[in-house]
Amino acid sequence: MIGLFFLIRSLDVGGAERQLIELIRGMDKTKFRITVATFYDGGVLRMELAAIPGVKTISLGKSGRWELVSFFRRLMQAVHVERVDIIHGYLDVANIFAWFAGRLSGAKVIFGIRAAFMDFSRYDWTARATYQLANWLARFANGVIINSHAGLAYHRANRFEQANTVVIPNGIDTQIYRREPALGLPLRAEWGVSPNQKLIGLVGRLDPMKDHHTFLQAATQLGQQAQFVCVGDGPAEYRRSLQQFAEQAGARNVIWAGARRDMPSVYNALDLLALSSRGEGFPNVVAEAMACEIPCVVTDVGDARQIVGETGVIVPPGDAQALAEGLRQLLLLSDEERKALGRRARQQIVDKFSTEKMVAATESFLMDLLKR
Repeated sequence: MIGLFFLIRSLDVGGAERQLIELIRGMDKTKFRITVATFYDGGVLRMELAAIPGVKTISLGKSGRWELVSFFRRLMQAVHVERVDIIHGYLDVANIFAWFAGRLSGAKVIFGIRAAFMDFSRYDWTARATYQLANWLARFANGVIINSHAGLAYHRANRFEQANTVVIPNGIDTQIYRREPALGLPLRAEWGVSPNQKLIGLVGRLDPMKDHHTFLQAATQLGQQAQFVCVGDGPAEYRRSLQQFAEQAGARNVIWAGARRDMPSVYNALDLLALSSRGEGFPNVVAEAMACEIPCVVTDVGDARQIVGETGVIVPPGDAQALAEGLRQLLLLSDEERKALGRRARQQIVDKFSTEKMVAATESFLMDLLKR
């Protein structure tokens, strides 16, 4: 049996974390002995992962950003105890530690890359340094899995070199994410949204990359044509600044829902989903909403265009007017036209972005790696 060791910073709510769980849930446990190690304790998704039979979870108990030597010692001990054949990092910092652990243990190393754009001016110097180091080390890894074609293009433009690289798009569990309007009714009631009001949602962490400002400006332009909800959380100071911006811009019909774990209910509460991001790899929220038959208006970032296809509207990033016009275009459709568009959106996900496709492609890549 192959000892597969996933390394990820945490199991907090996020696209990478959710995809890791979906991947592990679908993998063949008769072929892979799976361990998931996190830098930090806790994480709201930890219990969900722990409930998957045949999977071991380990917290390496990192006490802070700069606890490095003792943390790495604990990582190496875990790799030794678990008799690891492959270490699969998830995101830049985990990839770096995975590379060093692989070099010392003799395990094969897979880098997991999930970003297609980073505006480093919005982060501190460590983000740029980490990205550059991970990009350089990738050439010495045994393989790289990238979840978007846009991500591959972006990293190659930034001196990424690794011949054994594959693009494996994220997978959506279309049995969990499907159209069930009754799931959304309690949430609409909780948010004070009447059944006949149109509700447009932005789902994503409160982070500059998600560009909530453009979404809020679009909400201002649309006025009372719809109610708006922001689902996701982030630093308290940034949340307050966004709320102040919304108030000053006149976007007063915005609900700040915070983080939610009942995502199928969230999508089923919406009439439309907006993605205003300035950068993405594979935006899970778009594919999940589409699986729930919710039409989307998305910025042309990452693989969003390929995901949506002909089932929604694509607009330039940072253009509030274009985003507002795209949303207005779908709001003006009749209910039947919008439902038909939603059904086409779901079929796009079923045909191209299922969990089964992601799992099969990943297992095949890992098995081929061990033959090299």
